[in-house]
Amino acid sequence: MLEEKVENFKKIMKKGTWRERYFVVRSDYFIKYNLGENALCQKILLDAALKDKAKMVRAEAIVTCNQLKITKDGQPIKLKKMPDLNIATKMSQESIKEVIFLIAMETDIPMFHRNRTFTGEEGKKLSVKFKEINPKLYDVMDGYFNSGNIHRNNNKKLQQFLCANLHFISNKRIDKYYLKHPERLKYEDSEYRKETSEKIAQRNSKIDNM
Repeated sequence: MLEEKVENFKKIMKKGTWRERYFVVRSDYFIKYNLGENALCQKILLDAALKDKAKMVRAEAIVTCNQLKITKDGQPIKLKKMPDLNIATKMSQESIKEVIFLIAMETDIPMFHRNRTFTGEEGKKLSVKFKEINPKLYDVMDGYFNSGNIHRNNNKKLQQFLCANLHFISNKRIDKYYLKHPERLKYEDSEYRKETSEKIAQRNSKIDNM
């Protein structure tokens, strides 16, 4: 029984979503199934308390460590400030921004002009599409920003982060996308649609005359 629980714990902590990790590091699971009797499980729990990419997983792992008197260098573990998102995702800020932009372009959210205010409804739409297209990266970001109700999927902090990144997409980048994907222009306002359609026509004319 213990061996089975140990293997399940190791598997979840290695490949599980942040919500799955959250439930197995909780004291009412970890202690209930005597996982503290296994040295490797103790090490994995300690690593989660110190390094997990999800804030709520860290917090619960710390509670369990303290109940079991598992320490770091002889000192009780305390929740520290989370590292930058770039470290958690192993991506540069520019790469994150580009991923968010390309996912936004798979929705019907108007992108131009870039200084406009994105609505809460658009934030939800972007978040849902993100989870659909890139579930692994979404899980990392969802766990990183979630510090509230574990059962809620409406992570407003994440939605705000996604929308905020769209503000930093340059007009040049938006134009470049539409030169290759003019079919998406139907979601933009008429003035920008007309202006960009003219640019595309000019570009195509130059190509034809080469």
